[in-house]
Amino acid sequence: MSGVIQEAINGLKERLIRYNTAATDADFRIAADLGMEEKILTAKRMIKYITLTKKKISNLLNDLDGQTVNYVNLFPTLDREEKIEEKNEYKNFANGPEGYLTIMEEAREIIEALNENEYILEEILNNNTGQAQSQANEMNVKLPEIKLPEFSGDTKNWQSFFEEFKAAVDEQPIPDKRKMQYLKSALRNEALEIVEPYPLEAGNYKLVLDLLKNRFGDKITIRSSLHSELRKLPRANQFVPEIRKTLRKIEAIINQLKLMGENTEHQQLILEVESKMPKKILTEIFKRKRIDPLWSLEKLLKFLDEYLKLEEDVHMLHKDFGSELNERPYQKKENREPEKYKNREPEKYNNREPYKKFKGTAMYAFQKEQKHACKFCSLSHWEDKCEKYKTKEERIKRIKELKICFKCLRNNHRSIDCKANTFCFNCKKNGHISVFCHNLYTKGQQKQYPMKNFEKHGNEFNKRKQMCLAVRENFENSENENDILIQNFANKKEIKENNNEKTLLQVAQVKIKNPTKKKFLNVEAFFDSGCEITLLHNSTAVKLGLKPIGHKEFRGIGLFNKTITVNAPIYIIDLICLNNDKINMIVRGTNDMVEFLEKIKINNRIDQMSKINIGQFETVKPEILIGADYYGLIFGNKQLKSGFLTVDTKIGNIIYGKGKISKGPENTKICQMVNTDLWWELEGLGIDIKKETEDDKFAIEHFKSNIKRENNGRYIVSWPIKENQTLADNFWISMKRLQGVWNKLNKNPEILEKYNQLFVEQAKNCIIEKCEKESEIAHYIPHHCVINEEKKKVRIVFDASCRTKDGLSLNKIILRGPVLLPDICGMLLRLRTFKNLIAADVKGAFHQIAINEAQRDLTRFLWINDIKSPPTYENIVKWRFARMPFGVIAAPYLLAAVINYHIENLNSPLSVELKRGIYADNVFLCAENEKEAKQKCQKVSKIFEEAKMNLHEICSNLNEINKTFGDKEQKNPIKLLGLNWNLEKDTILIELKEIKETKWTKRSVLKSLASSFDPLGFLVPANLPRKLFFQGLWKTDKTWDEEIEKTECEDWNKIKVDYGNFQIRRISVNKQNPTELHIFVDASGKAYAAVAYLRQLEKNGVQTSIIMSKGKLAPIKNKLTIPRLELMASVAGKRMSDFIIKEIDIKFTKIYIWTDSKCVLSWILLSNIDKLPKFVKNRIKILRENKEIEWKYVPTEKNPSDIASRGCTTNELKNYKEWWKGPQFLNESEEKWPQSPE
Repeated sequence: MSGVIQEAINGLKERLIRYNTAATDADFRIAADLGMEEKILTAKRMIKYITLTKKKISNLLNDLDGQTVNYVNLFPTLDREEKIEEKNEYKNFANGPEGYLTIMEEAREIIEALNENEYILEEILNNNTGQAQSQANEMNVKLPEIKLPEFSGDTKNWQSFFEEFKAAVDEQPIPDKRKMQYLKSALRNEALEIVEPYPLEAGNYKLVLDLLKNRFGDKITIRSSLHSELRKLPRANQFVPEIRKTLRKIEAIINQLKLMGENTEHQQLILEVESKMPKKILTEIFKRKRIDPLWSLEKLLKFLDEYLKLEEDVHMLHKDFGSELNERPYQKKENREPEKYKNREPEKYNNREPYKKFKGTAMYAFQKEQKHACKFCSLSHWEDKCEKYKTKEERIKRIKELKICFKCLRNNHRSIDCKANTFCFNCKKNGHISVFCHNLYTKGQQKQYPMKNFEKHGNEFNKRKQMCLAVRENFENSENENDILIQNFANKKEIKENNNEKTLLQVAQVKIKNPTKKKFLNVEAFFDSGCEITLLHNSTAVKLGLKPIGHKEFRGIGLFNKTITVNAPIYIIDLICLNNDKINMIVRGTNDMVEFLEKIKINNRIDQMSKINIGQFETVKPEILIGADYYGLIFGNKQLKSGFLTVDTKIGNIIYGKGKISKGPENTKICQMVNTDLWWELEGLGIDIKKETEDDKFAIEHFKSNIKRENNGRYIVSWPIKENQTLADNFWISMKRLQGVWNKLNKNPEILEKYNQLFVEQAKNCIIEKCEKESEIAHYIPHHCVINEEKKKVRIVFDASCRTKDGLSLNKIILRGPVLLPDICGMLLRLRTFKNLIAADVKGAFHQIAINEAQRDLTRFLWINDIKSPPTYENIVKWRFARMPFGVIAAPYLLAAVINYHIENLNSPLSVELKRGIYADNVFLCAENEKEAKQKCQKVSKIFEEAKMNLHEICSNLNEINKTFGDKEQKNPIKLLGLNWNLEKDTILIELKEIKETKWTKRSVLKSLASSFDPLGFLVPANLPRKLFFQGLWKTDKTWDEEIEKTECEDWNKIKVDYGNFQIRRISVNKQNPTELHIFVDASGKAYAAVAYLRQLEKNGVQTSIIMSKGKLAPIKNKLTIPRLELMASVAGKRMSDFIIKEIDIKFTKIYIWTDSKCVLSWILLSNIDKLPKFVKNRIKILRENKEIEWKYVPTEKNPSDIASRGCTTNELKNYKEWWKGPQFLNESEEKWPQSPE
């Protein structure tokens, strides 16, 4: 059955043998008697041949790998006997001296040897091409033609372009039409776009030239561009050529600034230039500055030039001196293979016969011409013989200073990019170079010559040390001259005297699968429980045909405790177990993986493997790293309900892996009760008491100890800054954001003018002030414009969360402070029961509180001096807030704290009512009549005036108050904590809105659900069908923005058209009359709910009205029985009663909770609940907490909560009188109420 596959493999194998033979017979030696140019041409031809040969061999290896996968995939389709027969045939066919796997392994070794020769040839070319080119240039003295300059729209290049163009074209005696043609051919991008509309005519030349001058020749813009270029210039490293290169760029910028007429002799420019120099030069600069009080930019540039000339002269002297000294010993021997190949161990990977040695290598191409200079001290000797830097520590430090590669000691790349195969000439082992050989440092004696013999089995691959992806990504992207990647020394392996011992890491071959395709791969896996995530090599993902489901940034700690962020693709794969079970894994893609690790070949009887010999080892390259998130699932450890894994060890249980944790400040037991509590808290009932954190306590103490008052009565506060926190300079971040804001607003001059006028008004009212001097703590807050289309109003929004280069922002270093706002549901409950309600706002509340002057520079911002011109350094003004801005994280707390502090220190009977009637900058008062309302308005206005705060937009359901205190253009309805309040009708409007969308997705459905603001839950029954529909969507595997199915869309269209408005009257409660609280609860298989009513006993009869309701969907996963859902509804009703009693200012004569569940009532009335299930028992304890509650039975048909647990349409809800007023029996005497069953 496998004959077709074997035939294909044989064809590929024969071709691979031919390529292997040709490669091993190739001679890469270059004759020493050839001329320089001939040697270079020969080296280039050899490199080309090596590249082509490697490509051919690699392609064949890939094809054979594919046929191997086909062969392996054949086995599962066979019956037992056929499978045994095929496996035996496969072993004979694949293994052995002539087996194709053996030939493939030889080919991989040949590729490695070709890489080594290619590297040597490239080194020869790099060292000698420059010399050959120099000789060629001396022979060719013909000057090249002058190329016409090009200009693409960069303002800083305009002046140089125009001068060149003027000399080459403009001043030449040629027609203007021809000049126009030359000009167009020299322009690119934006510059060309300006000229393109103008035809190629003589009359247009002067016009176009003037346009270009006006657009790109503006001196202010050019100067700003040059300053920006200087700031962006990276700091030079320690090497003299790089410093010289940086200095040339600096001089070019300075000279252009001088040509523009700018005075360059100022301290800021000197500091800017100094910041581009490395540490060793800065030291010399500061020495000069101390002895020269008249230090200037000109002196600085002159000093830098002289210093670099001196360094260059010294370098040349060392180079000449070094060429006369001795060469490395092995290079004196001619016409022989290098020591590396002479003593090469045949058994590099395992015990197979080695392939044929190469007839010659490129090692000695230029023996007589080359002398080696030590990288450490520049003298002529090899680095491992350096006497100036003897110890390993000194050499590592020197490499860091020189910023050269740790693997090959060259300076044109980083260690992580080095392709050199490291080899030690002392111990004859791979994995390190001679300067770091352990033998050099043993007992303090350096050995002068390499060891001549290998140990019998000593020539194995040195394991490349495991390095986290995050670390490697960090150093790949690093620009800091102190960021060094030490790949071979990051994790040293202990040197053991006993060579019979070996430590192995967890490596095994696993089968992985693409979940969406029938594509498998057998890959080597490295199991690393020290890594939090699982990594898959991107090349393996390509082989499997995987597509990323997204990209995600994740943070890690790299070398030297440096925090880095990596953006990696995310894949989903299946790991196939031996019993064919699948483990679905979410993995991150990476281009860097652990390179080579050793493992033992495991036979079928692992229990009989009492002895392990060296022949059983093999070196493999892992393609997947399985981290702690899936480690325990594979090793069969016990999994907890949270998802974490536990393993029993000799030191006790260890918990590890990936699992869910509570986001709260406390460790809580995970159970249904906690989830329910969290739900009620999220729904806004505010039942849970939030405990103060240590940060909150610190913020409170900080406020109390720092609050002050100006002479006029205004309060002064300080920002509660975290300890030991500082911000990096963010001036240019803010400047960049300002340019973006101006570019956007400049398209609409009217909006720009309004935006500017806001700053003018704030300056006029002393809210902001100009920055008169520089500050060490200066921090600039970016801002942008927000336009309210309905009100046609423009607002400034400040972004105090904008991060600086150190990852911090103003909001990150300032404590938020405790939340002092009252619960919004509780506030609305109180407002609805006030007999007469008065509402007002504190005008510009945040801007009425002053900031401590010592901290005002933390709230700086930039704005434009002339709004008609773009923001440049010359056209900006630095402002800062003198009063508290909105947008800083601590501002809401400080506002509430100041108002509370002011009220608490009042000697007024209104203090208690005010403290309970303030929500942020909204003030609410209650009055029995117009007289009391007027008095309270006058008194409260005066109270706030004492703190330099003004009340405005005063309104009430009493017309006289609106006439006396209200604004002339009073709108009706007005906003009452997010709800619409009709002053004339004294009703609250709640809308169930219709959302129009052309494409319905999970996201748009959720948006529709969130569009209706109903904090008191009056529309719970009408909202239930929408919530149930969304819950159904959640069960599907659709993404947030994937369009829902046609049938689902049809169902949703039927639901969403059910919308409307509800007018709900406020309740006038007479506190002298007896008032009862009645709560009804119910549950169905879909949801459970609770609804509360007030029952007032008046002289004329009984008045009842709904005050609030809450509903929750039944859980999807942990499905509960109907009795347990009824129990959950009862718990909800009990918690609702606690909340209402706490929030509403009414003394209830009686409290009732009604349920139609006889089962729940029987549980409540049980004398002994110890035998009940734990779930039930815990909740019964909650229901019994308040002894004043009377539990009552109500038949289902009379239970108004029944509609909330089953759902209805808006029309049904509007006409369902029992929902709004409660059941009819509440209007009758208690004797006629439903009786509890026996």
